[in-house]
Amino acid sequence: MTKRRVKLKLGLAEVEIEGDQDELHEEALDILNRMVKLVPSDHTVEAAPQSIERQDARVLEDNSAGVTTTRAYDFSVETLITHMRCESAADVIEAACTYLHFVEEKPEFGRSGILEATKLATAYYKETIRTNLTHTLKSLVKSGKLLGRSSGKYALSMDTRNKALKNLAELR
Repeated sequence: MTKRRVKLKLGLAEVEIEGDQDELHEEALDILNRMVKLVPSDHTVEAAPQSIERQDARVLEDNSAGVTTTRAYDFSVETLITHMRCESAADVIEAACTYLHFVEEKPEFGRSGILEATKLATAYYKETIRTNLTHTLKSLVKSGKLLGRSSGKYALSMDTRNKALKNLAELR
């Protein structure tokens, strides 16, 4: 069987899956349908000419779900930290990365961007976050919450993005 990799994107939400071609199609449709349910009813959504129920395999292989939203998230870092019930510096940094990914729409971010985002949360920022940033980022990469890029950039892992999407949906 042929292995395929598919990236589904709905607005700012993005999911990558990999598997056998025969099974991947059904799994991709299931995930896409769940993603569509996360879009609030007040959003403008343009559907592709093909039905979401049965996407053409060619569209999936082109890494396009054919659905886009026209409004981005607009939450502050402090709102995310509060809603995510952050208790540690690692939690605050994860929330800052979530902010950068979904609100600032940055798929990758460097140390300085992460630090600036944490500083925006004045009620939660402590100097120890800056002094322990290297250690905390390594810990988040090791735990699979962040992906460390060779360029010194970081990105949210798929699991972290999916968890964040649930948290963001509750905030709308």
